[in-house]
Amino acid sequence: MSAQAMYVLNARDKRGFALPLAHKDKLRCLRKILGENQTEFWRRFGVSQSSGSRFEQGLPLPASLQILIHLYLDGRVTDHDLSSAMAKVEVACD
Repeated sequence: MSAQAMYVLNARDKRGFALPLAHKDKLRCLRKILGENQTEFWRRFGVSQSSGSRFEQGLPLPASLQILIHLYLDGRVTDHDLSSAMAKVEVACD
């Protein structure tokens, strides 16, 4: 992960408290550091662009999505892992 992304992940408020991943500015900044538009970034997590936009505007992230994003940013889950899982979910829904 880039130094910029690490800086954003470790961002703190004025009182020194760590900002949660779900903080709207943190999500938008991470996406931009990765050089992705909303569709590209959120699709990998099974989220539509419109829902991703709402999350970036302050709608609370579900805990399961926060966990998945953390695992992805930590490198424990790859794009391949996510796309493979997504294919299984899409097949199961057909």
